[in-house]
Amino acid sequence: MSKSIAHDPRKFTWLPKLTFLNPFGYEVQWIILGGMAFYLPVILFLGEPGLSKETVAWNFWINTLATAPHTSATYVRLQRKIGEGKVHWIFGWPAFLATWAILIGFWAAGHFILGITIAAMWQSFHYLRQMYGVNRIFSRKNEENDLARKLNFWAYHLAVPLFVFGRSDMLWHIWNGKPSDTFAPMNVPDAAMIAFAVFAYAGFLLGLVSEYIKAKNNSVYNPVGLLMLILYFGVHYFGFLSVEYYVRGFLFISIYHAIQYVAMVYYLERDGRTEKLAEKLMKGPILLAFPIFWLMLIGFGYLVNQSAKNIDMFWTQFSLIVLNNWSVHHYVADTVLWTRKAGK
Repeated sequence: MSKSIAHDPRKFTWLPKLTFLNPFGYEVQWIILGGMAFYLPVILFLGEPGLSKETVAWNFWINTLATAPHTSATYVRLQRKIGEGKVHWIFGWPAFLATWAILIGFWAAGHFILGITIAAMWQSFHYLRQMYGVNRIFSRKNEENDLARKLNFWAYHLAVPLFVFGRSDMLWHIWNGKPSDTFAPMNVPDAAMIAFAVFAYAGFLLGLVSEYIKAKNNSVYNPVGLLMLILYFGVHYFGFLSVEYYVRGFLFISIYHAIQYVAMVYYLERDGRTEKLAEKLMKGPILLAFPIFWLMLIGFGYLVNQSAKNIDMFWTQFSLIVLNNWSVHHYVADTVLWTRKAGK
């Protein structure tokens, strides 16, 4: 006599329903993926030898079209936040002059390369923090408890030592311990690098646990946090730790960071601007308004770069200090712009 197997309605009920962002939409293509579909294939096609040639020309165009606009975008957001009283005015011109004085102090003391190296290390941390910030904004797609939020924080921050010091150690080995004109890499002990790798691995596991908790606690779960976690480790490994692809890796991550930043600022400012002209621009169709916003930033960034470049005829290192201070002040302003107190 055969026995029928009764259907258990409880089976797999822990699995949430899934919902996704539009994979071809602005949020995914420009903010989460940083527009990589438009430049990553070119970078991979050109390869390491191709990108190693004419580095000055590559750096000029990347700086003009991506890096300078993303630094300029800081001031779009800073101006509004100071006006709203959510960020103190001291983080504007006073902070700019203060960071400039610090860099000049390093130069005057005969430690020019050290000062620029510290700024470059801060740059790496700044890259990492940005992706954590983007992750937090899109984490709102799911409800999360305190435990999931804390695990998410450590998932990103436990990996910081590996990527920040790992990049410096990687360049030390590639350059045979010799500094460049603008960066002095360090030889990090192998034991420390192993420890940093263990921390990063633990962080990745904590990130997976955080996403599991969110999936379990939400009847409808959006895996955007899982996508951001994978991108965070993948993008920064390729950009900071890849010895074989270190030229194209850093080129890629620089463009990715810059485009993601500009796209994020536009995304937030379109809802926060109240000036009539800005409101009309920001509220326009995104296929039209976003390129206009970008072109305005390119124009401003180009003028700043050309002004600093002209100082070369008098003082090469001084012009480099001017350009680096623009970036350093951008890091300082970002430290307060993306806090909870500053808000959206």
